[in-house]
Amino acid sequence: MEFLLKKIYTVLSICAPFLSFYYIGTVPLISILMVIWIIFKFWNILLEAELRKPNIDLGLFILLLLIIINSAFMTLNNEIDLKYNSLINYIFFLLVTALCGRSNYEPILGYKLWKLFAVVSSIFILVQMTVFWTTGVIISGYLPFLDTIYTDDTVKMQGWDSTRYRPSSFFAEPSHYGTYVGAFLLLYLFQGKNNKIIISLLVLGIIVSVSSAGFTILFFDIILFALIKVRIRKHYNKVIPVSIIVMILCYIAINMGITNRILDHILLSDMNDSGYPSGIYQRINGFLEYTPNMNWIITNPFGQGMFELPDDNGLFFCGLMQYYLFFGIIGLSTLLMIMISWFVVANYIQKIYLLLILLLSCFGNPLFGSEPFGWYSKLYYANDRLEK
Repeated sequence: MEFLLKKIYTVLSICAPFLSFYYIGTVPLISILMVIWIIFKFWNILLEAELRKPNIDLGLFILLLLIIINSAFMTLNNEIDLKYNSLINYIFFLLVTALCGRSNYEPILGYKLWKLFAVVSSIFILVQMTVFWTTGVIISGYLPFLDTIYTDDTVKMQGWDSTRYRPSSFFAEPSHYGTYVGAFLLLYLFQGKNNKIIISLLVLGIIVSVSSAGFTILFFDIILFALIKVRIRKHYNKVIPVSIIVMILCYIAINMGITNRILDHILLSDMNDSGYPSGIYQRINGFLEYTPNMNWIITNPFGQGMFELPDDNGLFFCGLMQYYLFFGIIGLSTLLMIMISWFVVANYIQKIYLLLILLLSCFGNPLFGSEPFGWYSKLYYANDRLEK
């Protein structure tokens, strides 16, 4: 059974990004599946009648204890209403990852599944956009028999109007797709074998999604590929085909009007034509909302606990900002020190992967919910020998 449990753990960690927004009642589907997995895991331990030495991630465990102490203190002092559902879910996945991530994730299987889902979701997002452009029909990528975290209909979720339609494939929103596919593309570029068709498919999918996070990762991928794979390893023969692919995709994007939508979504400093703020505007505004009170670092170094952030379309709080608000400068410093300790002992692929997580934490939010479960599990075994 141990063999099967490891495979199930790997599948859940890879599928977490698009299972986390499905709910059964008020509980995320991914959380229910993980509880079932834990029950069978304990049952298997009892059947073996032998307790194996756990391979615990000490850094995550320390972070987990800090968050529990912080939340308990905030609760006892009744200083603010905490989001207990989100807090419990986050603590649960940190605990699972700290105790089980190193010993249950199978890197080869995880890589193959990640590749499969990245390719399939990219094909589907292109189908979604093609059908919308030709017929005006929106194809939903959501399972119809499960509730989601959203209450709006598909049209409102995936596009605010006909000029702002942004497909999201099987994910909750375009940024989730862009993050998932962009992160895989980074790992894929550093493997020994690269299929140009797959690279083109993933890049075009990110372009079509018009995701700020996706474009940030794509830019990061291209820069690192140029600096490391081409320059250090002298793979100059790959510069020409990669350049041709990029030029062709840019030509397609310009002729299909995608470039205007990209600039509209990412760069405008105020409301765009659809009445929705741009990606850059949201992120800057979220940061500026709290910077006038920077003396709060000294007066409240432990943060305010995981409270309900302002639900305002003009604000976006990135992962690092949320950590600062929730757990103070002490919590944020602890997280960064853990990442630095990982970086010191990591191979060069893991170092790149950690830099990507840090970059995303400045523009997106890979740090909360079930996100650590997927990100950190894949991080433990990231290398350049996964493509078989």
